[in-house]
Amino acid sequence: MTERQLLTEFSKKIKELKPVGTVVYETKMVRAKSFRLASVAQHQVAGLQGALHGLWYKISDSPIYAGNKSRFTFAKPFDALWIKADQAFVVPIFYVPRKSKIAYLIPIEEFIKLSCQVSTSVVNKVVKSVKEEELSRFVSLEL
Repeated sequence: MTERQLLTEFSKKIKELKPVGTVVYETKMVRAKSFRLASVAQHQVAGLQGALHGLWYKISDSPIYAGNKSRFTFAKPFDALWIKADQAFVVPIFYVPRKSKIAYLIPIEEFIKLSCQVSTSVVNKVVKSVKEEELSRFVSLEL
């Protein structure tokens, strides 16, 4: 399974749940037993935070085929959008082949706290990953 396929499954689940208000997500496929916090790039964290305060996003004029140099592009619904999200989440989706996939909705503020957290087991060592069991306090969705 690819990250793209996993995102499609996640989007179907979100459409089924019909969230109230505007919500933004940054999904990450996790094939291990723990979620590497560094897999969420700084610009993605900034984008999620920005969406809570208001974010302008220009939809690019992408060619129909990758590497295509023609001017023909996918039809897009509009050129740009302004987002002022009610909620923003980092969503690690734990994937084990032939088993159910679990997505955890971590609010961006909580993700930032996790990223800055210092391990109590090792003096002054910043936490680099979080085990799936540690994410059980967050809302989870079975895909």
